Amino acid sequence: MLALIKINLKISSTFTISFACNNDDFADMQPEPDASWKMVGYLSDPGDGSGTFTSVDSNKIINLFDNGIFSSNGNICNMLSTDSDSNTEGIYDIQNFTLNAAECDNQTNISIRYQIVGNTMHLFYPCKETCYVKYTKI
Repeated sequence: MLALIKINLKISSTFTISFACNNDDFADMQPEPDASWKMVGYLSDPGDGSGTFTSVDSNKIINLFDNGIFSSNGNICNMLSTDSDSNTEGIYDIQNFTLNAAECDNQTNISIRYQIVGNTMHLFYPCKETCYVKYTKI
């Protein structure tokens, strides 16, 4: 009886994994070539779970080009910066879901994770607690 339960669990687990991990699930996460994204807000949690989403009025835009390069009219290295007066450039990696800025405050190879779902892109920064910046497609 125990062997039968183990077999059923294996079959059940394999069935669930094969259907849960469909490549189509990741299709929406891939950046659309030549798309532009405008900053609309951010979430930064102080460590106690009380963090809330803050909407911002910003002209900060990220452009993703079909050659794997991105540019921004603002500093994406600084998560909370809403300014659109300093340029940031680099490459984006569709395999690892990262934006790799060429230079951030004299540091090289800064990597910021991204997630795209529909018309929303989140940039996830290396914080101890939950933090991200939200962009919408324009």
